[in-house]
Amino acid sequence: MPTLHLFHHAGLARSTQLLLSLVLMLPLTALASAGKVVIAQGEVYALDANNEQRTLARRSDVNEGDTLVTGTDGRLQIRFNDNAVLALSPDSQLRISEYHSRGAGNDQEQVLMDLLAGGFRTITGSIGSTDRDAYQVRTPNASIGIRGTHYEAVLAESSLLLGVYDGGIVVSNENGRLNVGLGGNFLFAEVGPASAPRGLLEPPARLNQSPVPGTGQPGQPAPDDEPEANLVDDDEGGLSLEEAFAGDEPPPTIPQLTDEQEAQLLALLSELDDELTDLGEKAENQPIAADVRLTEAQQTALTKDPGKGFIVLTDSDGDAVHFVYRVDGGNGPVFVNYEGETLAELDTGYVSPDRVYKGPTQTDPQSLVTLEREDQTVEWGIWNASPSDPATLLESSTSLSESSLDTTPFFYVFAEPADLTSLTGTRYLSLCSSMDCINVLASNGETLSSADGYMDVNLDDLTTLAGMNLNMSDGSQWSLYFSGEVNNSLLNTNDLFIDYGQGEQDVSSYNPGDQSPQATDLTGEFQGLFINSESQGLEFVGGFGVSSADADQSISGVFLMSGSGSE
Repeated sequence: MPTLHLFHHAGLARSTQLLLSLVLMLPLTALASAGKVVIAQGEVYALDANNEQRTLARRSDVNEGDTLVTGTDGRLQIRFNDNAVLALSPDSQLRISEYHSRGAGNDQEQVLMDLLAGGFRTITGSIGSTDRDAYQVRTPNASIGIRGTHYEAVLAESSLLLGVYDGGIVVSNENGRLNVGLGGNFLFAEVGPASAPRGLLEPPARLNQSPVPGTGQPGQPAPDDEPEANLVDDDEGGLSLEEAFAGDEPPPTIPQLTDEQEAQLLALLSELDDELTDLGEKAENQPIAADVRLTEAQQTALTKDPGKGFIVLTDSDGDAVHFVYRVDGGNGPVFVNYEGETLAELDTGYVSPDRVYKGPTQTDPQSLVTLEREDQTVEWGIWNASPSDPATLLESSTSLSESSLDTTPFFYVFAEPADLTSLTGTRYLSLCSSMDCINVLASNGETLSSADGYMDVNLDDLTTLAGMNLNMSDGSQWSLYFSGEVNNSLLNTNDLFIDYGQGEQDVSSYNPGDQSPQATDLTGEFQGLFINSESQGLEFVGGFGVSSADADQSISGVFLMSGSGSE
C-alpha cells in the first residue's frame, strides 16, 4: 500500500499514515441519491434502469438501478451515502441494484450490487456494519458479504479473484463457503466456475491493477519470491496466517488509532475535502483551446448546457436547415454548427465547432413567435441580413479571414428536443388554421394567403409521413410531401416531393419515394425537431427551404404542428 505524500502531520505515526491512505476520500457528510462521483477518468458512463446512457463526471449522481461502466481507459471512484468509497477498474461493469439506508420509505438498510465484468476495490461504509445480511455483492461465480471491510474483487477470465486489506469478507456459492481476512486463514481467494472458494497465500497479479480508494494510486505488486503453498478448498484446513508469514517477517497487524490520532485524521480529511473541491473547480475552469471565432465566455457557455435549435437559410438551394447550438453574442445569438448535425456533439464535453454563424452587426433579430411550455420557451424569428449588413459564416478556428458573407435574411428557432424513448403509438399532428404558427419568406415578395399541413408520427418505429400546401398571394401554390425518420428527436427526411405552379396542384396520389415533377428543376429540404410537454403533448417545430429553377422562385419558412394521437 502506498504511503501518503500529499499531507504530513507531526502527530501522526506511520501506521496512521498508512490508514489515512486507505480512507483518504471518505466524505464528512451524506450526499444525495445513492452516492456521487469523486473521480472520473477516460470513458465512464452509467446505464439507468431504462438502459438510458449518461456520461459520468466529477460530482455526478449515482442512483439505485444504475449500471456503472468503464472503458479500457476508464477509472471511476464513487462516494456512497453511507461513507463507503468504491474504485471501479477499467473495462468493468457494476450494477447498483439497491443502495439505501433505513428511512425515507425504506424499512431496512440494504446494499446489493452485481459485478458483471472487471473489478473494483472498496472501503465499505455504515450499511452492513451491524447487520451483515444488509450488504451483498453478487458475481457470476459467488456472492460476497462483509465484516467491516476494505477489499477488492476482480472478474478475470472465468475466475473471481479477491483480496482483503482490512476486516473480512465471506465468499459463498452452492459449492462452498470461505472466510477471507478477519475470521479466516487467508487474505486472498479465488473462485473458479462451478468451484468452491479457494484461499491463496499471495495476491493474484490482477488485483494489483486496481487503484487504492482515496489515492488514485495502484496497489503495491506482490514480491517475486513469495512462497507458494498447496491450499484446500475451505477455511477449516490449510495454513494459518502465522504459518503463511513464518520467517524473518512478522505476520501483518491492523493498526489501531488513539482518540487523538482519530481527531487529527478527521481534521486532515476535512482539509483534504476542501482542497479537492478547489482543485476540481480549477480543473473545470481550465481554458479551452483558443478559437478566434468565439470569446472565452462563449466557449465556456458551450460546455454548460447551451441552447439548441436550428436556422433556415433563405438562399440555400436545397441545403436550408441546419441544427445549431446557440450562445449569447454582442448583438443577438451566435450559432454553432457541427458537420454531423445531431445536437449530441457536446454531450461529452467541448468540441471545436465546424462552423460558427453570426448575424448582422447593425440589425437586431426580430422575434416572430414565442410559445410557453412547462419545461421551456420555444421561440422563432427572422434576422434580416442584407448586402450592407451581412451575416458571417466562419469555418476556421485560427483565422477570421477564412469567412463568407450571407446577404439574405434567415430564420432561427430556439427549441429543446424532447426525449421520445418513453412514448409509443401514433400521433397525428396538423398545422394550426389561424396562420399564427407559420412564417414564410418568398423570393418574389409574395405573402402567404393560407396553408394546411399534417404529419403522421409512428413512435414505435420512429417514422413519419407528412405534407403541406402553401397558397401564396399571387395565386401560386407550393406543395411539399415527404417521408422521414426520427433520430434523437430530430427529423431527417428521406424523400421530398415538391410541386409548384399556379392554382391547385394534384398531389393526391403521392407515395413515399415519388419523384417531384421535373425533379431537376425543383429542389429543397424539410427538417425539424420534436418537443413534448404535459399540456400540449407531442409537437413538431420544422423548417423548410425549396426552390424552382425554371420559375426562378424560392420560399422558406418555419412552422409548428400540434395535434392528438393514440397511445
